[in-house]
Formats: sequence, C-alpha cells, structure tokens
Amino acid sequence: MSTNTVDTVALNSARIMLSGAIIQLAARTVAETGIRYQAQADAPNEYDALLSAYATAQNTRILPVWNGASNHALYLSPHTNHAFRYWHDMGHVQHGMSFTYTDEYDLQYHWHAPAIADIVGYGSLAWQLYWADTVGQLEYANDHHAFPSNQLAFDVAYVEDSYRALRGEF
Repeated sequence: MSTNTVDTVALNSARIMLSGAIIQLAARTVAETGIRYQAQADAPNEYDALLSAYATAQNTRILPVWNGASNHALYLSPHTNHAFRYWHDMGHVQHGMSFTYTDEYDLQYHWHAPAIADIVGYGSLAWQLYWADTVGQLEYANDHHAFPSNQLAFDVAYVEDSYRALRGEF
C-alpha cells in the first residue's frame, strides 16, 4: 500500500479549484431549477424531510441547507460549504437517491464525482479530496457511526492513506 503526502501549497490550490467547481455546479443547479438555497439551522437532515422541503421549495423557490459544521470543512468558506450541501441535496432529489449508504455512494459514483472530474480532472488532487470528502467520509461514518469533526484533516489523511484515515479519530 502506497501513501501520498499532500503539501500545503498543493492542498490550497486544490481547495481553490474544488471550491470553484462547487460554486459553478451549485449555480448551474440554481439556473436549471430556479430554486436557490438558504443556510439555516433547521434544514432537513433526513430524506423524507428533504423531499418535503423540496416540495415546499417548488413554491418558495428556496431550499434550506444546514448552516453548521463548516469550520473544518474542505471548502474555502462556509458559503462554499453551503453551496456543496445544496448541490448534494438537489442531487438526492433529482436522482431519487435516499440517504442510505448505497444511495449516497451511488450518487457520488454515478453523478457527482464525474461532474467534479469534468471540471477539475479525474484523479487530480482536487478530485481526490472531493472523493475523500464524500465517499471517504461516508465510509468513516459507517464505521464510526459519526462523521469526522475535522473534515479537512480527515480528507487530507484519506488522500494520503485511506486505510489509516478510516481507522483514525477525526
């Protein structure tokens, strides 16, 4: 098993590139659906609640996304993390994917990771960090019954050595 080392300059560059991709994909989704997002504390965190919020958004044109846990996120700002949450939640709705492990994985594998790859390049550090942030954190949550508190530290550790990251505490 090989390991990679992610240096600070490469990490910052990849985060900038990935954050730009997320803003672009969220803006494209807003343009396609006419539904914007609003970060708030009481956003849906279960699939049925998301479907209900989406039904309401058909009239209000606003989908609430969770405004918490952005301090140690992969993205450069809370605003970008909220844009990611919007794009991710809209992906669940648009593709009929629940919050189960299998559906979360399939959403990334079939739709979201390829969309990211189209912008940042498949296999680039930005793409690897995105995969770590979504699929890696999904694997971590499945094993630890909670998502990492320090998502950025986990994402970097996962890119460097996924086996060790999944067994660590973040």
